[in-house]
Amino acid sequence: MKECPYCNEQMEKGYIPTDAIPPQWIPEGKKINAIRFIVSKDGVELSGEKRVSGHKAKAYFCKNCAIAILDAK
Repeated sequence: MKECPYCNEQMEKGYIPTDAIPPQWIPEGKKINAIRFIVSKDGVELSGEKRVSGHKAKAYFCKNCAIAILDAK
């Protein structure tokens, strides 16, 4: 687990899918919604560009601060 740099609480591990779907953070072990143009029930919608392509980016989410941090490693 990672510690949030803002509040020092533990962040939840997950990912940000980079397919042509709404930007959202998904908890580890959960899947994106089968209907590609809506946010998954387990996801947290993120602001940003609505159309990107690729795979998925590992990211951590702090529920307390509502902030996602990407892991570039």
